[in-house]
Amino acid sequence: MAQSPTFFSLWIGNNDVLGYALAGGDPALDAITPTTTFSFAYSTLVNTLTSNGAKGVVGNIPYVTTIPQFTTIPVKPLIPIILKLLTNQIQLLLNPFFCVT
Repeated sequence: MAQSPTFFSLWIGNNDVLGYALAGGDPALDAITPTTTFSFAYSTLVNTLTSNGAKGVVGNIPYVTTIPQFTTIPVKPLIPIILKLLTNQIQLLLNPFFCVT
């Protein structure tokens, strides 16, 4: 704590949960950080940040299922459309090089 802050803001943990949610809740793809690991990291940060008497605020993790990623975009809606568009674009780019005229 070389700078000796007098105030801090701390907001951690969103990506610990968001990655899991974006992976469809599949812990094999992206597991939630274990509670003991997160608790240790969190308490270490708070204890370090307040060790010189600094005051601060801590942010809470919102319910990830209420963010636009999960409320606005249906599950896998654009993948077929995107693949088709990409395929068409790739063909347009490569045809001049590989097609016999």
